Amino acid sequence: MKRWFCVLITLLVAGCHWAVLAEDGAVFSLPGKSNELTPDLALVKVSKVCQITGEDSENKTQSRFGVWGTDLGSMTEMNGKVYMFCGDTFSDERNSDWRSNVLFVIEDDDPSDGLTITGTIPDKWGRAKELLLSRKSDHSQITVIPTNIFAVGSTLYCIFMSVKHWGDAGGVWECGFSGLAKSEDEGKT
Repeated sequence: MKRWFCVLITLLVAGCHWAVLAEDGAVFSLPGKSNELTPDLALVKVSKVCQITGEDSENKTQSRFGVWGTDLGSMTEMNGKVYMFCGDTFSDERNSDWRSNVLFVIEDDDPSDGLTITGTIPDKWGRAKELLLSRKSDHSQITVIPTNIFAVGSTLYCIFMSVKHWGDAGGVWECGFSGLAKSEDEGKT
């Protein structure tokens, strides 16, 4: 399974269109830095394989886990399973049942036809549970979003950011801090 993660990550990076914000200009002005894809990656063609979440997906996550939509989706492999930690999650198009993050379990050796979600950590109502709690208080802590997940042995680690305030549309927000969380029981605690 590790090989397909490398391919998936390569394809995701290759398919990105890089936008340079004004504040990024300083980074790209450094020697050797560029916002252009390398020639090798610029030639890679990317196409949609499938929808992973929502009721229209093969995983039927809305009826199974109360997940209509979510963002991000960092993945790692541990003990033969893939764990995908997603960010802000809602149960319907009206943004009901907001959870800052949820963890899916994927058991699928071949992502060429999609990713098969076999489980999640459920809350008391059977929905995907928010694992890293947030205050949901603007200008204090509006959300806690996982930015990466990795495993060492049988321990899951999650790097996360605490967002104080969502700014204007266009990807501007104020962060409070970043942190590292760990679970020694496959995300249950």
